[in-house]
Amino acid sequence: MVSSSGDEPGGGALPQQLDVDVAVIGAGVSGLYTAWRLLQADPARTVAVFEMSERIGGRLFSRALPGMPHVHAELGGMRYLPNQQPLVHGVVEELGLATRPFLVGDPRPHDGRPGSPPAGARNNLLYLRRRLMRSHELARAAGDRYFLGPHERGKTPDEILAQVMATYIPFLAGRDVSEFGEREVLGEALYRTGYWNLLAKVLSSEGYRYVRHAGGYDTNVSNANAAAALQINEFGGEVIYRTLKRGMQALPLALARACDRVSTARRGARAVWTNARLDGFARAGEGA
Repeated sequence: MVSSSGDEPGGGALPQQLDVDVAVIGAGVSGLYTAWRLLQADPARTVAVFEMSERIGGRLFSRALPGMPHVHAELGGMRYLPNQQPLVHGVVEELGLATRPFLVGDPRPHDGRPGSPPAGARNNLLYLRRRLMRSHELARAAGDRYFLGPHERGKTPDEILAQVMATYIPFLAGRDVSEFGEREVLGEALYRTGYWNLLAKVLSSEGYRYVRHAGGYDTNVSNANAAAALQINEFGGEVIYRTLKRGMQALPLALARACDRVSTARRGARAVWTNARLDGFARAGEGA
């Protein structure tokens, strides 16, 4: 198990010359995970990670708020889905990182009675086309704001997305993205189709706008390929989110510490270097 406490890894002056079997450029999540797996796979392999900036973590960046060290503001990724993202969940478990539920909405009982289900997001406020409404009113009230098709009326955005998946991508549920990415929908492979391009093809123009406007937040608006985006947005059943108690950046920091610990034990030098500008690479001779 790797603790997420202690000094941040990666400091210190980079030697003028460093001989390693594998050089990984960038101390983001993918770079650190790659280095960690390479070190695990071969006890004789030497690996170094070089990060030009002073920070480890890439797109995971957590900051403790002033006066509230127990509260972490997430400037990058804020949570993960243990059921839909087994690789992330497995790494978190392997590293022994403390987690907690990531609550969406109000955790208090929806009717004020102890033991009743939480209100969740049902009382969240939305302002759509000049009308203020609660989430639990959305399916009914949306019909007054949007000219929805017959198959879209009376549904929340999540229900519409679930319907799209059940109709056009019934083979998706429970499968890895590599298993269905090349499957064709409407004549084009999913991995070559933008998420929002796919929705624009299968929804009415107003249904498309409704899903974009009322989805809650725009994490998907980058129009990632539909194969990857739909896997994350698999809406079958209750979606469970978790986050790390010490912020999501605790994950790459723990990976960096794990790499440093293994590398130090093997060759007496850390594996992760920050503020590291590389001037070049040179291949060593055979057996060097």
